[in-house]
Amino acid sequence: MAALNSGSRSCANYTGTFADWRLPNIRELLSLVDYGVVNPAMPSDNPFVNLSFDNYLTSSTSVYDNGYAHVVHLGHGLADHGWKPFDANVLPVRGGQ
Repeated sequence: MAALNSGSRSCANYTGTFADWRLPNIRELLSLVDYGVVNPAMPSDNPFVNLSFDNYLTSSTSVYDNGYAHVVHLGHGLADHGWKPFDANVLPVRGGQ
């Protein structure tokens, strides 16, 4: 998120002039899921392009181990957890928590 919020030219095409990007929490990301479809498990009119049918990281830490965060697999829409330091896909959001 630091790169998105830095105002760097490499991110400007995607983020505009905003500097309040963050990871969504698990509830926010799951609210986007359409369980009636797969690959991606998102409504047909979703605004996202080039979605990976893989895990997307959230800001929600696992209650069982703080080294893990909740993830949502956008291929099928199910939630799981993943080790925080791993490389993961993100769908940044803006605004309040």
